[in-house]
Formats: sequence, structure tokens, C-alpha cells
Amino acid sequence: MNAGQPLTGLEVVVTRPARQADGLCRRLRKAGASVRRFPALEIVPPDNIEVEQSLLHAGWAQSDLAVFVSANAVRGARQLLGRRRLPAGGPQVACVGPATARALVRAGRAPDLVPEQSYDTEGLLALPALQGDLQGLRVLVIRGDGGRELLSRTLRERGATVSRVSVYRRRQPQPDAERVARTWAQSRAPDVVTATSPQILENLLAMLPEGVAHERLLASRLVVVSERMIDTVRQAGFKQSPLVADNPGDAAVVACLTAWYAGEQGNGNE
Repeated sequence: MNAGQPLTGLEVVVTRPARQADGLCRRLRKAGASVRRFPALEIVPPDNIEVEQSLLHAGWAQSDLAVFVSANAVRGARQLLGRRRLPAGGPQVACVGPATARALVRAGRAPDLVPEQSYDTEGLLALPALQGDLQGLRVLVIRGDGGRELLSRTLRERGATVSRVSVYRRRQPQPDAERVARTWAQSRAPDVVTATSPQILENLLAMLPEGVAHERLLASRLVVVSERMIDTVRQAGFKQSPLVADNPGDAAVVACLTAWYAGEQGNGNE
């Protein structure tokens, strides 16, 4: 194994949204992997921009805490506010992990609350500042359409008043036949396919519903980012057990692959 490029010989399909895949692709190539891009999620503006814009302005002015659930939420908020930087002052700011924290710093507002280990809703809710009786705390959750309800529900159960604003939508891309063929109609299935959110996994299965591409997908090993996704992988008929990264961040995905691939090579499986 090449110590400087521990993923040499590994072929990986990256399914992040097109504008958000560069960092992971760079890390994988630096580690020696061969990378194919196949975006399985698009991030687009909300349906009713004016309504969400009004909710965002009002919520920012009236809340004690603004929670950004993703880096996309930071970018979407900036777009709705029509400014490169988030407003000075206003509520305290919380986020779910380092990628969102970096996006907030670029937007001019370093987060006041961010989990140190579990980069998800559960990690955020475990912070001491969000424990106990939250009566009187006004929270604005800035997110995309849909998504998990755990954050808002738990904060309300703890006494907080919660409002939400959707600053972006997730959409399934419609790939053309050439892109499908270029990614999936190779002599063999890719070694690994990233699926860094439940919706990406759902979209992949919907985008490749049958034929060679579908079979190649099911023959690949997935990298997922939560134990919750494992049942979906099994029910869909994937032939190999998925790898589970610690979180959706680029570094965590590459670290997960590196540890697994070293074991594979050590066992003599090229």
C-alpha cells in the first residue's frame, strides 16, 4: 500500500450536489482514488421565496437563538437576506457541525454553539446550553424543506418556542443517458459509492431503477453516515454491507474509506 496515497486502486462515485462535491473529490484524488461524479441531489431556492424571506427577517429579529442545520442553510439564508454576510447582532448562533461552522465564519458569524463530537441533531441537543428547562427561549431553526423533526420537537418539549424557515429545497436531479452510461456502464461496478444523506440514497435508487446501472449500484459498497441508513441499504438489496463514516464531512468519509481499504488490502482483497 502506498502510504502517501492509501486509496490507490479504489474507484469511488461521489454523489454530493454538483457545487458541493469539489472538496471530497480533491481529498479522494489526493489519497490516490479514482473518482467519478454522479450528483444525486440538487439544492435550489424555496418555492415561495417572498414568504420565507419575510419569515427569516422576522425570526432573526425576534429570536434568542438561530440554529443552522447545514452549510446549505447558511448559504440559503445569505441568499434570502440578499447579502454576503449575515447581519451583525441578532440572536446567538448554533450549528450541527464543523462544515456548517466554517460556512458561518465565512458569512461573518462564528457559531456560539456547536457539538464537539457528534455532528448531528443529537449532538446539538446534548449540549449543556440546550438541556433542562428552556422556557422563554425563542429559537429560529433555519433549514431546508422537509428533513427530520427531532430538533424542533425536542426543543419544544424542553419549553422553547420554536419557529422554522425553509431557505432551500432539495430536488432529485434528472441525469441524461450519457451521464448514466459514463458513470455506471463500465466494465465493472465502482468499488464504493458515497451516500452522505438518506435523501441521496433514495434519489440514487430512483434515478437508477433498473438495468445495468441499477445492478452496478447494488454491487457497489456504500459509504453512509448514520446507523439509521443501514436498514434502507439492506432493504434495497445492496450486496455488500455499508461502511459508516463518523459524520458527513469530507475528512470523515475519506478516513472511513482509508481504514476500511487498509483492512481489505491487509486481507489480500485487492
